[in-house]
Amino acid sequence: MKTTTPVIISKQIRDLCEKLDPEYKPFYIEVKPDKNAIPHECFENVNLRVQKQGGSIQHGWVIWEWPTIYIEAEFHAIWVSPSGEFVDITPNDYGVNKILFLPDRDKTFTGQRVDNVRISLRNDPNIIEFLKTAEQVFSAVEKNDIKALRTLLSRKKELLGYLNGLNSKFGRNDPCFCGSGLKYKKCCGAL
Repeated sequence: MKTTTPVIISKQIRDLCEKLDPEYKPFYIEVKPDKNAIPHECFENVNLRVQKQGGSIQHGWVIWEWPTIYIEAEFHAIWVSPSGEFVDITPNDYGVNKILFLPDRDKTFTGQRVDNVRISLRNDPNIIEFLKTAEQVFSAVEKNDIKALRTLLSRKKELLGYLNGLNSKFGRNDPCFCGSGLKYKKCCGAL
């Protein structure tokens, strides 16, 4: 997958953020992982940092994008330093040094995993099936349904192969996938 921090805050990203928490706007923050931080354990990492250095935890969503394919919001926590600086102290799988973060005023981590929120950027049945399969994988893991999980992961791998090919066929002069009628480079691909 080619999921990363979005380069721009597109209309689709703004719409997703509005659904998650209409009170806040997303913003970019630096990733400065703690030396001993555990990947995928942002809530524990931030709580430990707060105990050691003060500050507070901010719950919210990291916004990821696979350009021209889909966007995704992952429930996450960042550290707010005693001076008010926002810092992501948890290492990520994507190797990025900044994230797009949306605070959430209502949602906090209660020990229960939260599935990502995903939105297709194209009206492509294979992308839609891939995203639905990702939801089903999450459900199968939560239910410890190993048989269903094997089948779902196999299908997800097949769809991933299709998506990788689809993305390589998309050019900057093609009509934008959002349906605006503009070329991609003048619309969602504009920097």
